[in-house]
Amino acid sequence: MLPFVLTVSVVLCTGLALVFHMILAQDTGRADKQKFKIGVVGETAGSYLGFGIQAIKTFDSSRFAMEMVYLEEPDAKAQLTDGEIAAYVVIPDTFVEKAVQGEILSLRFVSTSGALSLNTLFKEEITSAVSDILSSSQKGVYGLQHAMQANGLSQKAGGMMDRLAIEYIDFILDRSELCRVEVLGISDNLSLPGYFLCGLFTLFAFFLNIPCAPLLVKSDMVFHSVLVSKRIHVAKQILCEYTAFFILLFILTAVPISVLFLNGAAVLELSDFSIGMLPSLWLRLIPFVATVSCCGFLLFELVSELISGVLAQFVVSVVLCYIGGCFYPMAFFPDVMQKYAVWLPAGLARTYLAGYISGEAAWPALLGLCVYFVIFLGAAIAIRNRKIRKRRAAA
Repeated sequence: MLPFVLTVSVVLCTGLALVFHMILAQDTGRADKQKFKIGVVGETAGSYLGFGIQAIKTFDSSRFAMEMVYLEEPDAKAQLTDGEIAAYVVIPDTFVEKAVQGEILSLRFVSTSGALSLNTLFKEEITSAVSDILSSSQKGVYGLQHAMQANGLSQKAGGMMDRLAIEYIDFILDRSELCRVEVLGISDNLSLPGYFLCGLFTLFAFFLNIPCAPLLVKSDMVFHSVLVSKRIHVAKQILCEYTAFFILLFILTAVPISVLFLNGAAVLELSDFSIGMLPSLWLRLIPFVATVSCCGFLLFELVSELISGVLAQFVVSVVLCYIGGCFYPMAFFPDVMQKYAVWLPAGLARTYLAGYISGEAAWPALLGLCVYFVIFLGAAIAIRNRKIRKRRAAA
């Protein structure tokens, strides 16, 4: 059966590698694709507002997280619907004229229901920029003008107002000095390619159980009943079979992940990975492979037909990996699902592997994997023992 198992394993590995390559080909980690695009609708050319927006786009620290693009409202609606922009802001036609007179008109902020979690960020950033440039600085500049006129210094008011306006702009555009931005990644402190590498490899490890079905699915317990009569008890049978199964899956897992990590320059977290780090990777893989393979071993112990074993393994692997965040980041799921799914075998396995890539210990995930391993192995022993007793009683 080994050639069959190897062939299917290579096909699985090749397929998942192609999927991962497609993710990298999208270049989703590029800096310009990490920005939120905001549309600006309204006439701003030749006004202080246009100057202020251009200054934000060119000099302000918000340019690293947000990009403003000028659009007509029909185009803005179309791009918002297609997901090309996250939101757009409509500036009233008389906005600048009213602002000069001391009246600030409301801006209209338009976004989709799917971007509700981002609305606060956008509104605060845009409102802060407009408020700083137009409201606060306007009060200061015109306040200075009125004060100088009241004290008979009207001739010097123009120059002083210009100087004060420049001071305001310098302060506003220097906001990047007030804080330090730290990017934690899409989930588990990983970049998008790093996260999907862990998720797809966890899915690959679960799928590796499937081609081993002909080796582990047993249609009857005759041979194993004979072993019990020869004083080879059930626990010893299970441990011997599982050990051979674990060694096979460990080799089939360690080889492709070693190749991926050594050629993972496109993944930011693996840029410094070298051959000397392979022993630590293999050591870290032991509980990962042990739990995933033991889960498959238990499923094969539950069934007595080959087709049932393959279907059960496939369905359980897909469900566990989907809920465990191997297809989508956990943040996309409802809070209730996030709360419990992270403690399922696939969620723990993915988190444990992510901990190695990000350089974290991931002790809770390791402990969870060990607990699942003991449960799966103990359940397999109990199930086989029950099957053998049932067979001997029937005989």
